[in-house]
Amino acid sequence: MQTHQCLFIVEILDNICFQLATDIIEGGSSSLSALARTCRAFHDTALDHLWSDINDITPLVNCMPLDLWGIELNEVEELSRPIVDHDWIRFREYSRRVKSISVDEDPQCSVDVYRLLSEATGDRPLLPNVKKVIWSPHDYAYLLQLHVVMGPKVIDLTLPLDHVGMEYGEEERFEVIRNLASAYPHLQHVDLTYSQNTLEEVDLVSSVVCSWAHLRTLEVNTLSPAALVHLASLPYLQRLSFADVDTETPLENFPQPSAPISFPALQYLAIIATKLSSCSSLIETMQSCALKEINIEVYGHQLVTGWRHLFLALKNHCKASSLTSAHFRECSFPPLPENMAEYTGTIDTIQPLLSFPNLSSVRMPFPQTIITNSAAETMAVAWPRLKQLVLLPWNHMQQHQPCLTLQGLIPFVNHCPELESLSLTLDALLIPSNHSKIENSHFQNGGKGPVLLLDSDGSMIESQQEVATFLSTLRINIQSAHADSGRDVGLSSEWLLVESFLNDSHSESIKRGNAR
Repeated sequence: MQTHQCLFIVEILDNICFQLATDIIEGGSSSLSALARTCRAFHDTALDHLWSDINDITPLVNCMPLDLWGIELNEVEELSRPIVDHDWIRFREYSRRVKSISVDEDPQCSVDVYRLLSEATGDRPLLPNVKKVIWSPHDYAYLLQLHVVMGPKVIDLTLPLDHVGMEYGEEERFEVIRNLASAYPHLQHVDLTYSQNTLEEVDLVSSVVCSWAHLRTLEVNTLSPAALVHLASLPYLQRLSFADVDTETPLENFPQPSAPISFPALQYLAIIATKLSSCSSLIETMQSCALKEINIEVYGHQLVTGWRHLFLALKNHCKASSLTSAHFRECSFPPLPENMAEYTGTIDTIQPLLSFPNLSSVRMPFPQTIITNSAAETMAVAWPRLKQLVLLPWNHMQQHQPCLTLQGLIPFVNHCPELESLSLTLDALLIPSNHSKIENSHFQNGGKGPVLLLDSDGSMIESQQEVATFLSTLRINIQSAHADSGRDVGLSSEWLLVESFLNDSHSESIKRGNAR
């Protein structure tokens, strides 16, 4: 049977192979292998997709003669015989097709396999066309073999050093990091996390970062102010994540870069800090930045004035229409400050954030005392595109009696048609008697109402049936706020009863709908 002409169109065949490669559940790999053997027209494209992404180099090593190794690959220490040119034929036929390799914490091949192959090739990269490398072995010896798979075309590197054992000296580790600058100057996406956080290591990593002029995304621990000034000048940097903790070079007095516009392409910013002033100083270097997402986690009790300064910096230096996600967490522990009033925000504190009308995901850093019914209405009106709102403190020791009542849920129903979830603590003792203020119950979330992710330990309730009736009117479901957090904390018995009443109510609604 003659092959249909459309299958000779490169784009069509490539799309077919792509779908097979991503359909792992249905045996995509075996399907690609079969397609490669079907006819010569399919062979190269199918093999390109079959070998595009690999975990470890074991599949490639298995293409070499078995008598080279003699034993299982995870036990190899030396070759059974020297490698000759003929041994590389199948290996190189497939290795040139590899575009991504991800080596996990416990590789299948022993580190000596990488060493022996490197020695046999004269330290030439085994994967000449690889573009993405994820290198995560726990055994520190593998770190010294990273160059074996890092080809000249690599633009995406994930190298977590924070979980690697330290069997080797500090100088060996520094040499690997230092080599990244000279050997791979064209990296665009880098995730380089480390655990030591010494001043020397911070300086080393910062100097390496300063050598990369093509970065688009960077995730790293701590950076020097000089490195951040360099990043501020990069024209394509879109995502930046770093920490400013436990170092001798805090960014509190971050220098203003000489360029008239800093971080011109930045869309995502994540900072872990001990001082809010560090975050504010960085944001104040921006000019009309089109930031889409910001995620700030700060350790220790922070003054309200510090949070307001940060929010004002965002308002003054970021485009109002661009920001869609703003998450702020204060990770503080007892003892609590003596003057809590200086650490407890109000709606006035977050007033600058109300200038961002397209916010869809928000997490507030304060205890729930900030959230009154009036504040809830102000936020709902200011953020009509809201999908997720988290109003829970990070630390349960910060719990206070909630000020938000059932009445405060109504504005979110009326003004936020895309709302999917509210995470909060609620005072449900008083049941609103007037439901006429409920204007909009048609949610865009597939016609479903939002889920109330409740911290039921601090949420007061007496009349479970009446609360369930009210929530049903708003088309709100409930769930434990800790259901997806790994904590073994569910709804309290009182709120479980509310959940049962809501389920019964929904079942009756479905029956009535079917009867029609």
